[in-house]
Amino acid sequence: VLKNETNEFTYPEDSLVKMVVPVETTLNGAVYAVLKLTSPPVGSAAPSVAVVAYEFNAYDFSTNALLKNLDKAVTITLHAKSDDGITVANSDPTVLLSEARSYLTLAYWNGINWVKIGGTINISGNDITITNKVTQLGKYAIVVNLSAEQVEFKVYPNPFTPFSSNENFNAVKFSFLNSS
Repeated sequence: VLKNETNEFTYPEDSLVKMVVPVETTLNGAVYAVLKLTSPPVGSAAPSVAVVAYEFNAYDFSTNALLKNLDKAVTITLHAKSDDGITVANSDPTVLLSEARSYLTLAYWNGINWVKIGGTINISGNDITITNKVTQLGKYAIVVNLSAEQVEFKVYPNPFTPFSSNENFNAVKFSFLNSS
């Protein structure tokens, strides 16, 4: 998407996905792009899988150099949908449309994992949008936010060997990391 006069840059195939650049930014001479990631990166920690992901970029008009850090926050909006009116498409684990406000959030890709940053969630019919202000460009996604109600646990020992004569390895132990 090339620079336009309104400072709003949308993904051509989905007008609900957009980046709004403040008029007073020093990057007004930049060329902006919004690209859908057809194979979003998968992180090693939760949330690991993106429901939908886009890359937001700015390029110096003269040198074509990629600009990552901004002097003013830009507003980005991502869009997910429900194909059947019941569940959010591509959500893992599956999220009901009626529970989207509780379980979906915006995240930034830091090169290793998706880092939750939150955002304002709007639901209209089968469309879910999440909006937030960001000061750096890059890969952003809607991810499933595991709530505090879900308990994270660790199972050990690893490896578990049920027929071992060593008592440290022949029984499974559970440790609840975030239980109250």
